[in-house]
Amino acid sequence: MIHGKNTHREQRSAPRRTQRLISLMGAALLLGALCAVCGCARYAPEPAPVPVRTIMEITLVTQEPVSPDFQYYIAMNITGSATETGPTEQLSGTDRAKNWTYYIVYDGQDMRFKENFITAPDDIDAIPTFFDESSPRYYSATASGNRIHLVVYLDALASTAKPRVWMNFVTSRYAIHDPEQDQIQAVDYLYPPYFYFQYGIVPQLISDANYAQISSYTPAEQGAAPANIVDWSISIYSR
Repeated sequence: MIHGKNTHREQRSAPRRTQRLISLMGAALLLGALCAVCGCARYAPEPAPVPVRTIMEITLVTQEPVSPDFQYYIAMNITGSATETGPTEQLSGTDRAKNWTYYIVYDGQDMRFKENFITAPDDIDAIPTFFDESSPRYYSATASGNRIHLVVYLDALASTAKPRVWMNFVTSRYAIHDPEQDQIQAVDYLYPPYFYFQYGIVPQLISDANYAQISSYTPAEQGAAPANIVDWSISIYSR
């Protein structure tokens, strides 16, 4: 009788073992299908590292609020040479835009920021393009009150790994590319010795306090206070 009971239990429990086996096989097939569709976490690719960008932040302060009567130039000479010097304030004549390879200008009349590369003499006469979200060098640009503030992707400007960047700030009543003006005079600008920095080495802060030997010309003409540079600073860092 005991043997018969054991036989009966084995006969009754056999379908249950079969059902468990089928259930386990089904779960394994389902897991395999999910791995095929979604990819198992063990083999998931690591997220790509966020690229590091080199940022240049420029602040220019004028004596009075920026005016539609003036152009505000941030002129640069971007070079790998240690013998070149900074952009001059010459806006007309044979030395017009001497040592300028790139500039950003706040056009007070249009109330827009613009940019231009100068690789040949004819480029000086070219109408600059808008410096906005369409430019790979643009991060932000604002003009408010007596302050002009720019944030530029510096690594989108240079063709060499650690370029030397010479700079000057030049203000004027007329645009350098204005075909109707052949005697454009700068209202204010930085005197030599021009300052420069070499990015790609360490973060830097450059200001008029650090370059006390550099001073801006004091404009004597009437009504030039909005173009009179009274303070400036430049920061270079990675983000």
